[in-house]
Amino acid sequence: MIQVSKKIRHIIMRMMYLKTSSPTENISQNYNTIGGRKSQEIRAFSSVFIRPLLSLVKNIKDRTYRWMVKRYKRIIYTFKNSIEVYEYLDGKYGAPGKKRGKKRKLTEEAIRYRNQWNRERKVRHKLKTWFKKNDYMVLLTYKKNERPPDMDTAKKDLSKAMRRVREKYKKAGQTMRWMANIEVGTKGAWHVHIVINRIADADVFIKDAWEHGAVTFKHLHEAGDFKDLAGYITKTPETCERYGEHLRETSYHASRNMPLKEPKEERFVQWREVKDRKGYYLDKDTYYEGINKFTGYKYRYYTMIKLDRRI
Repeated sequence: MIQVSKKIRHIIMRMMYLKTSSPTENISQNYNTIGGRKSQEIRAFSSVFIRPLLSLVKNIKDRTYRWMVKRYKRIIYTFKNSIEVYEYLDGKYGAPGKKRGKKRKLTEEAIRYRNQWNRERKVRHKLKTWFKKNDYMVLLTYKKNERPPDMDTAKKDLSKAMRRVREKYKKAGQTMRWMANIEVGTKGAWHVHIVINRIADADVFIKDAWEHGAVTFKHLHEAGDFKDLAGYITKTPETCERYGEHLRETSYHASRNMPLKEPKEERFVQWREVKDRKGYYLDKDTYYEGINKFTGYKYRYYTMIKLDRRI
C-alpha cells in the first residue's frame, strides 16, 4: 500500500474541494511544488483514487442538480378570510424521470372548459374581494308580453337599469359594484341574476329601475367560500345542468371597478402531502388533485381558511 505523507494528504484534500471544471490542471500545478518520489506518489494515488473519485462526485452533482430543479409551481391567491393555492408542473419541464413532452393543440371542447373554469375562478375571486355576507342576490324577470326578441335587446334593458341604479348610489355617496348573467330558457323565458353590493335603500333603487317585470332579493352567504355562487352567476348552456336548469343562451357582464391583486408565485422541488399553514386550516372539501389529460402531469388546488373564521 502506498504510504502518503501528511503534506501530500493535505494537497489531495485541497484538490477534492477545489471549485474548478478541470481538476487535472490543479493536480499538475501541485506536482511542480514538490519533487521526485513524492510527485510519483501523488500521480499514482491520483490515478487510482482521486480521478475516479472526482468523476463520481461530478456525476452525483449532476444527478442531484437534475432532481433538485424546482419543477413545480405554486400560485397563491390571498383574500381576507382565506387563501387559494394552485400547484402544477411547470410546462417547460418534463415530469421527474421523463423528457419534456411535445405541445398538443387544445380541442374546442378543452378550450371551452378552460375558459369557463378561469371565468368561474375570476368571479369567485371578485366575490371574495369585493362582496360580503348580506349583499344582494337579485332576480329580474320579464313579463311574458315584454320578453326581449334577442340577447342584444336584453343587454340594453340591463344596461339602462344599471345606469339608473348607479346614479342613485352616486347621489348617496356610494360606489356600485355588480355582476350579472342574462339567461333565456329553452322555452323562451328570460331573466337576469345580479350580485350587487348592498347600501341603504338599494332594494328600492333596483325596483324603481327595472320596468319589465318582477324583482326579488336574497342575501348573500359565504358558504363554500362563494364557490357555488361563482358557478351559478356564470352558468352557460353547457354548465346549467349542474343546477337543474336548461338554458338556450346566456351572457355574463360585470362592472369594471373590481380589480384583483396579482397572486404570489413560489416554486418547489417535490410533490408532498398538503399540510395546514400557520394561521390557516385546509378546507378538505375544496381539495382536488388530478391528472391533466392534455399534458399527462398531475395538478391540484385547494383552499385554506383562517382559523378564526370557520365556513
